Amino acid sequence: MNSSKPYLLAQLRNDFEIAQSLGSPLLQCQGMLVIDRMSGDSDLSSEANVALQKMSGGRLLIQSAPRPIVSNFDPAEAHYAGGFVGVVPSIPNTKFTGSITMLETETGAVQELAELIVNSGGAIDCTYYDGRLDMFHRAYSMLNMAIRFESSEYTADSKSNVMTVTCPVDYNYFGTYADIGENQTIQAGSSGRVSGWHKDVKNVLDTVRTARSTVGQLKGLASDIGSLFG
Repeated sequence: MNSSKPYLLAQLRNDFEIAQSLGSPLLQCQGMLVIDRMSGDSDLSSEANVALQKMSGGRLLIQSAPRPIVSNFDPAEAHYAGGFVGVVPSIPNTKFTGSITMLETETGAVQELAELIVNSGGAIDCTYYDGRLDMFHRAYSMLNMAIRFESSEYTADSKSNVMTVTCPVDYNYFGTYADIGENQTIQAGSSGRVSGWHKDVKNVLDTVRTARSTVGQLKGLASDIGSLFG
């Protein structure tokens, strides 16, 4: 018996073309978290930043890390008479929680990194790359990351596993388009490939910002005119 709704090769070819336009699927291993600097502008932070630059290879020891994405807080419920329950979207969230896993070395590289960070305020600024530091598609700024280092566990019969350190983190993230002074320039290491979807999203956000700015100016003008006439 023939299907009443068969799949057609033309439909699948169309799906293929659309999928190609969205970009290749991102492998879960295609990521890198780089510690940029200590958060803050104190003299102690400046000294720690110099030490961090000497430990730039530490990015290779970060086995797993959160890949940031914007989100809202949980929505509010609005209960109306008669039993209807509505939903009100909340404001954007800026504080996120995650976990980092680091690979320890025989020289105690993670131990030294922990000593440096904990004794310099305990918060760092990082950049997460879709790809590598020297070749990436997109980069995400994770600020004021409060990081804690949990004790590792020695096990005598664990002869086929490496020592890792788990680090719970809390950080601030403001999205891809929230950087002050963003000018869409290509960063060093960027592949330079920008999708049409990315451009559409950027145009929408620019339009919203312009509209809000215009509305605010009009309200201010109306208020000034109203004050002239009492």
